Amino acid sequence: MTIRNLEHAFAPKSVAVFGASGCDGSVGRVVFDNLVNGGFEGEIWPVNPKYSQVAGRRCYAKAADLPAIPDLGVIVTPPQTVPGIIRDLGEKGTRRRSLSPPA
Repeated sequence: MTIRNLEHAFAPKSVAVFGASGCDGSVGRVVFDNLVNGGFEGEIWPVNPKYSQVAGRRCYAKAADLPAIPDLGVIVTPPQTVPGIIRDLGEKGTRRRSLSPPA
């Protein structure tokens, strides 16, 4: 990785959370809530085809549905879904992805 794009990883202006969930205690819910309640001031987009809303925010089914290119994609989904999500983020134009293992 070159340092040219590090600002997207360390100071993103938008984050898409893949696997964001409405289920209390789920990894997707905890990660999403931490971003929302932790003072992040950029756009936060939940992504999960199972929901139309997460925590009162519109939820998107897939990367292609997002309203803009996220600076960072956080992936908290089952391992078998990760390659496809990474591909979709790349096609969307996202420069950084972060993987969090499911609990």
